[in-house]
Amino acid sequence: MASDETPAAPDPFRAILGFILVGMAWGFTTPFIRKAAVAFKPTPRPLLRDPSIGWVRKKLYGAFFTTIDMLRTPAYLLPLVINLTGSVWFFLLIGKAGSKELGAFTGLSPEQTSRFRRDGYLILPSFLTQHEVQSLKHETESLLANIPLEDHPMTKFSTGGESGEKHVGDEYFLTSGDKVRFFFEENAFAPDGTLQKPPARAINKIGHSLHTLSPPFRSIAMSLSVASIARSLNFRNPEVLQSMIICKQPEIGGAVPPHQDSTFLYTNPPSAVGFWIALEDATHENGCLSFLPGSHLREPVRKRFVRMSRGGTGFEEVSGAKFPQDDLAYAEEPGWEAVEESTEFKPEEVEAGTLVLIHGNLLHKSEKNLSPKSRFIYTFHVIEGDQEYDNKNWLQPTAAGFSPLYRTKDATVNTLGGDW
Repeated sequence: MASDETPAAPDPFRAILGFILVGMAWGFTTPFIRKAAVAFKPTPRPLLRDPSIGWVRKKLYGAFFTTIDMLRTPAYLLPLVINLTGSVWFFLLIGKAGSKELGAFTGLSPEQTSRFRRDGYLILPSFLTQHEVQSLKHETESLLANIPLEDHPMTKFSTGGESGEKHVGDEYFLTSGDKVRFFFEENAFAPDGTLQKPPARAINKIGHSLHTLSPPFRSIAMSLSVASIARSLNFRNPEVLQSMIICKQPEIGGAVPPHQDSTFLYTNPPSAVGFWIALEDATHENGCLSFLPGSHLREPVRKRFVRMSRGGTGFEEVSGAKFPQDDLAYAEEPGWEAVEESTEFKPEEVEAGTLVLIHGNLLHKSEKNLSPKSRFIYTFHVIEGDQEYDNKNWLQPTAAGFSPLYRTKDATVNTLGGDW
């Protein structure tokens, strides 16, 4: 596992305690301030009785001397300092309480950005606090406990088979872009079509609009932290276009063959970046991700997953750009060193709360989960909003479009769309 550390956001308990202490500071000091103000007697000053000084100047001098005299009075000064300190603390909390910036995560460092561009993926441990992880797991459990089976077509989600060519393409799947829908594991069914596992233990994934319809999942995908990362990766108009929970169920969680995310979310030129967040520890035993480092700079996006004219889905050859423009420029920069070419995938075990950034051209995969432990993750993808996204893509936007993190105009970032 990589050693990058990101500071965790503060415990919500500390924020609540902070507000309580601020209230106490105001409540206890205000009576003392008022009492000292009432008892205050200004020091006589001949200057203020000088008839040659105009009325306005007398008032200004009077206010100045009164302020100085009161600040010299301990009975007034001490509670005032406590009160003002509480006020500053209050406005800092109000301004940042709902922002992950409070956790000091403001984007990627130059070193992290360089590593992502070189390897095609980047591991960021502790991206989520344990409180956030538990919140998302609780929401997941609630969704799994309320699967609407009465009108469910029992759609199985295929991870592509050995060749990667076999994928789901029914209406339930194709119209899921603005909904929360449930897709079963292929191995969850007996030959006669009956479920071999309880429904909650048979779901492969839940998608594809958690980032708009589920407040806990939206709070992560549309956060300042995600927007800051997108900014670090030079996104101009990043849009979150789909999101899902991948369950990787115990004993039946299917293997995912080597693939590139831009195959399934194609823009011209390619621009997709995956945000993959572990909600449970991902290990060799339960099917952690494996990557082919540097393959994003060598492997073009040759095929794309599209809606077929005859109905359903399939793959067709890419006729547009096969690499992102920025990556071609990056590979030509002085001092750039490519990762040594290899055909060996590198498995990466990660702990719950870890974020893995995945370049859209990077080859990656995961093995079957034959262990007794699940491997739940939350993932969503960001694309460049000003790149061509045509009507062939399986996932189509609603009339309102995809979800913008921010908009850039004339090098100025406008904070539209994000929850920050």
